Amino acid sequence: MPSWTIATECVIDAPAPRIWRILCEAKDYTRWNPFIQELQGSLRVGARITFRFDIRGLRAWASARVLVARDERELRWAGHLLFDALFRAEHYHLIEPRPGSGVNFRHGEIFSGALTPLVRVLLRRKGPPVYEAVNAALKRRAENGTEP
Repeated sequence: MPSWTIATECVIDAPAPRIWRILCEAKDYTRWNPFIQELQGSLRVGARITFRFDIRGLRAWASARVLVARDERELRWAGHLLFDALFRAEHYHLIEPRPGSGVNFRHGEIFSGALTPLVRVLLRRKGPPVYEAVNAALKRRAENGTEP
């Protein structure tokens, strides 16, 4: 089964609990996230979420199930088109404390299934800059102290 990954990383000079709170406040995504324009549902394991996304003009609604919500460490959800073998997208956020202070934030998406080559053609140029923009927005929000 073909797979493809968008993977990004940045350093955020803010405590892991602050970053975690930002990531888990679904209703606030519209305030800071340039990729996910709206997110409905609870970001807890097993919950179903629905979200509207925008990848540089490619706009759509999607739904997913939260797979992992490990406090201050990892948030991961996945959705599919009809069934996993056709198309599956697993979005991940990893918070890794750095020695001293701050965190390494890793963020991306793993695409798999028969439609992955088509998705790769559509997103290989547009996707990575959008994920980098999410990282930059999260970094600004966390480092500016707009969250407790």
